[in-house]
Amino acid sequence: MQLRIGAVKTTMLICLSKAFLLTTPPNATFSIDESIPTMSKEERTAVYKRAEEIVKQAFARQPSYDDLLPALLKLGIEKLATECTMRVGVPIKPMLGNITKDLNDMAKILEGRQFTCEYKSPPRLPNPILPMATSNSYCTEADMSV
Repeated sequence: MQLRIGAVKTTMLICLSKAFLLTTPPNATFSIDESIPTMSKEERTAVYKRAEEIVKQAFARQPSYDDLLPALLKLGIEKLATECTMRVGVPIKPMLGNITKDLNDMAKILEGRQFTCEYKSPPRLPNPILPMATSNSYCTEADMSV
């Protein structure tokens, strides 16, 4: 039930990345880095994080364990990023941006870049998008009053 509703998806992807990073399946054409267990904690964490991101990105492009697992068995993690790509007719999962707590945090993150933002207001109120005076960005009227 948990897998069907996606409640443990992130945990599954992290476990898969570590499993394929540390072990080689029988008859695999790829090899693993035998030095991972002897690395320092910081180096090992960086290797784990990179592998997790590769597996998560591959799953975002091909959101099916039926596609992901055979690709991992055949290619390993390193080639997964280039070989497990989007296909016509397979919908991808929404990829959300970083959550920010307020407009000042967002302005720090996006400083010097062009962006468009939208304030979610109740449906009965108008929601116009107006140019911001300080940059080439766009913000709504409600954001400008903050």
